[in-house]
Amino acid sequence: MFQGTLSKGVGAIGGYIAGSTSAVDFVRSHASGFIFSTALPPSVVAGIRAALHHLKEDSSARRVLARRAASLKTKMLANGIPVLPSPSHILPVMIGMRLSPRP
Repeated sequence: MFQGTLSKGVGAIGGYIAGSTSAVDFVRSHASGFIFSTALPPSVVAGIRAALHHLKEDSSARRVLARRAASLKTKMLANGIPVLPSPSHILPVMIGMRLSPRP
């Protein structure tokens, strides 16, 4: 089974799961929330489809985004901002956690 988010990477809301019919039915029936209130609005799905189509067709935009994310991460680390490892353009930053021992 696979799961993912559509918020940060695609610029929309929500997420997805993909797997066998029985696994998806199990999650749908036992996850928190109501079965019939978790579907995304058609306008959001249309936006997601358009974003995925754009990303699939125009890989130059992805390369530009990757370069910008790498540059920002380098600058953040150089300024002492604790960016966690991430293979994507999403730069997770720890807030409120002391990363070095107190003197």
